Amino acid sequence: MSLRTNIYQSLEMDALHQLRKSFEEDYCFLQPDFSLEDLQGRLGFSEERLITLLRTCYGQSFAEICCTYRLKCLKELILKYGSEITVLDYAVMSGFKDAAHMQSTLHECLGMDFEEFRRNVLFLDNRRKKL
Repeated sequence: MSLRTNIYQSLEMDALHQLRKSFEEDYCFLQPDFSLEDLQGRLGFSEERLITLLRTCYGQSFAEICCTYRLKCLKELILKYGSEITVLDYAVMSGFKDAAHMQSTLHECLGMDFEEFRRNVLFLDNRRKKL
């Protein structure tokens, strides 16, 4: 393997690490208006390069990745708070603009409303605990 190939692979791995860090450690998706352009500015990549990295790293579009992380965060919040906080609190804390945005995302992505989602999360958690 040539030095040029090693350098390219190293740069590619660093870029993928920066991308994952933005989502998994910096929680960029919690900003409701966070955009592809914001991520570009944060990482310093061209739009084309960023889209390629997103597809390589996640196999999804930017919007799909944000949705996936927000729903994962929502699930964790439900497990932590149960029914102690409002639907709006859940929405804002998981990166949605408001409760209506969260509801429409849940319906579009999973075919259920918030109450169904919360029941399913809690049911599966209780079931997991019993095993």
